[in-house]
Amino acid sequence: MTFYPPILLVLLLTLRETTAAVAIVRSWVPSRRVQDISRRFPHDGSHDNGFCGPSFRFLYNRTTMSDDRSVPSLATNSARFVQPAGSVGGTALLLGRDGFLTIWTMSYITFANRFKFMLRFKLQEDFEYQDRLYNLLGDGPCGNYTSKYRISINPVKREVYADVTLRNRAMINLALSDVRLDDWIVVELEAERGQIRLVIDNRESTGYIGASTIKSSPCPMEIGKELSTAAGFVGYIDVLAFHNCFGN
Repeated sequence: MTFYPPILLVLLLTLRETTAAVAIVRSWVPSRRVQDISRRFPHDGSHDNGFCGPSFRFLYNRTTMSDDRSVPSLATNSARFVQPAGSVGGTALLLGRDGFLTIWTMSYITFANRFKFMLRFKLQEDFEYQDRLYNLLGDGPCGNYTSKYRISINPVKREVYADVTLRNRAMINLALSDVRLDDWIVVELEAERGQIRLVIDNRESTGYIGASTIKSSPCPMEIGKELSTAAGFVGYIDVLAFHNCFGN
């Protein structure tokens, strides 16, 4: 029998009884459907390594966002759903300069020793990017808590960065340069066998974490939010997945 924490059980029941919730960008993936979804949403040559099915997967295939904080919600009107060429999600989320998404169910996550984030994004062709960092995803910060994980890009220098804080308080900084950014890009941040890797197109930057893992954060995941250290991401996102592999 699968055990769900009480707050998660309430969320599941709420979504089950809400017709509009059927179309939310977050979907639970039964194990029997993992292969079908993998065929529908290829990793474009990126590493898979037999990871467990995603704990949750966000498919940007709807036209509105809910105001209910229990599901992904818009912070501003500078975000909309469009149909860019090459999107595998039907439609993609287009974030403007001050648009971002908050994923409330990604709060207080206990990370397994084997996990993976996967994000598929594309730059906006007619936007003039500056020589600075743009925040793709990360937790918080919220209250007095600082971020525990973050992925950001510098489109001008064609660099992608990942920064994580481990349970043992060590900080890991990963980077990949000369990244091809003229089309859809799959970025993965994955940990297994005592290593953590930032992976793009079969290239990787690796750090060593031993028996540790990312420190749990009370802050929700935020997609494309502006920070003091990075601008808000401007561009398209059509798939986001998080795999948290306990017991394998």
